[in-house]
Amino acid sequence: MRVCVQTRVRLVVLCLFEDCDEAFDLCSLVVFAFGDIALKKAEVPVEMHLYAQGGHAFGLRRTKFPITGWPQLVETWLGTIGMISE
Repeated sequence: MRVCVQTRVRLVVLCLFEDCDEAFDLCSLVVFAFGDIALKKAEVPVEMHLYAQGGHAFGLRRTKFPITGWPQLVETWLGTIGMISE
């Protein structure tokens, strides 16, 4: 049996955080920030956004807060790094 393994897989990382969620520990953001440095050294595209408000599990529901626009930001970012057509 012959197994073919792809040696170059494109990895991308997207993180969205909002600051007023009691379930979220801002220490996690600090840990991610250090990971971000390593990812950039490895030439892995990274996008990170920290929103002031949004509520736990903000998902796709529309709100009055700027976090509501995150799906469009993801789409734009994926286009700029060549993952989807712009």
